[in-house]
Amino acid sequence: MQQGQRNLQPVPISADREPAARIMCLIALLASVAVIACLLLIQIADGERFPTERRLIYGIAGGLILGEITWGLNYWPLTGWTGGAVLLIAFYFVAGLLLAQVREGVRRRDLLEYGLSAAIMFAIVAWAIR
Repeated sequence: MQQGQRNLQPVPISADREPAARIMCLIALLASVAVIACLLLIQIADGERFPTERRLIYGIAGGLILGEITWGLNYWPLTGWTGGAVLLIAFYFVAGLLLAQVREGVRRRDLLEYGLSAAIMFAIVAWAIR
């Protein structure tokens, strides 16, 4: 061995350390998506004549829904752009239904409008990644 060189050997990573780090990253991702979505959903319904407490409850519910969708997307092999597109589609659907509920209650027309639009957008994204 020459002077100045060290005997570098790989350090084994324990089997349970990597999953713990992955879980911590996943928890941080879910929490950030849920908080940001909650704040955006509360802001969307801000101009409506609706009790603040109900807007807060709907915002938290929508944030949790989008956080759960993020958790599911974590197990699907997607690029960042594709995962972002799917989350945007989900946000469109959730925000549309929550805003319809705040305005005058969700009707069949609202479900068809936001559901079909989201389904068509999701089909386009799914087709694009095949």
